[in-house]
Amino acid sequence: FPRTLDEVVKVTTKPMLDAQGNFTIKLMRDWTEIVGRDAAKSMQPKKVIFPKTEATGGILHLSVAPEIAPEIQYRTEAIIEQIARYTGFKAIERIIIHADYTTSDKH
Repeated sequence: FPRTLDEVVKVTTKPMLDAQGNFTIKLMRDWTEIVGRDAAKSMQPKKVIFPKTEATGGILHLSVAPEIAPEIQYRTEAIIEQIARYTGFKAIERIIIHADYTTSDKH
């Protein structure tokens, strides 16, 4: 029977979208365990954006206390490695830091 393009696209992209969603949920849920208690007090993941057809190459948006933003910028590669070790694969390619004054209250 003929299928619409919309049906075919949904079926073929479902595994990739599930992988992206599961990764994001795991990252948000386990953030303190991934980066450590002290680091988690002054930076929080806000969202992850993946290329449309991939579950790798993601961009992680972090809310960071402004006073430690330069330090976090310096540590982005180490954070990417910590995430990869925890999840078992390198899903994050880049981190974008957003100064968040509400995060500095936690520090």
